[in-house]
Amino acid sequence: KPFEWIQLECSYDFDDVLPILESSRRVNIEDQFQSMIASVRKNLLASEVFLRNEVVEDTIDLQTYIKKKKTKVDKLQPTSTTGGTATASSNTTDSLPRLASEGIIGGTETIRASIVLPMKCQLSKPTDIKVREFSGTLHMSGIITTKVFCNPRNTIADVKRFLRDDVLRSLITRIQVYCDGLTDPYVTDEALYISEPPRRVFFSLPSEGPSASVGAVVQFSEYLFRGEAPTVVVA
Repeated sequence: KPFEWIQLECSYDFDDVLPILESSRRVNIEDQFQSMIASVRKNLLASEVFLRNEVVEDTIDLQTYIKKKKTKVDKLQPTSTTGGTATASSNTTDSLPRLASEGIIGGTETIRASIVLPMKCQLSKPTDIKVREFSGTLHMSGIITTKVFCNPRNTIADVKRFLRDDVLRSLITRIQVYCDGLTDPYVTDEALYISEPPRRVFFSLPSEGPSASVGAVVQFSEYLFRGEAPTVVVA
């Protein structure tokens, strides 16, 4: 039986400001990035993930969720009347390959997900709020696009965890690649620095012969800085 992949996509709108609490004039930017990663991890753990703008139970599997969505679509479709008997224009099926061929799952349609973050004031107790002086701020903004490929038997809880983990993994990788290129990790607190981390590029591997799987085509990713391009070798 061919292996089935279901693709889910999510765009994480990242816009956060972190105070720099170091009192020294020279600030280690790598340490500040680690503090930012810890803050993002905390927010993601407290977030909620919506599938197609709906809250889905964590206990059901992805296959059951797709079948329920298919049933709702069939109920909304118009019916035709012949000889006084109303018949549905399409029949509900429990076959995943049939759902894939109709575009309910797989390569022709991707399940869109959304990560909703809680208010920051909800993550802290009133007794934890403090007024402190800081020497600067670290502002990070942008959109992290994530793609995950799941088995129909994965639970919704697994899917949500995969999406959160991929967002955090992508952020950590970008920061690590950026820091590897720094000649000096220290910056002064008197200057304004604007930096751009590498971008994530998704690509598919070429296949030889017929594919052994149905549905979405699994992709891999690489990180490239602006102006970089893959090397093309011409024989």
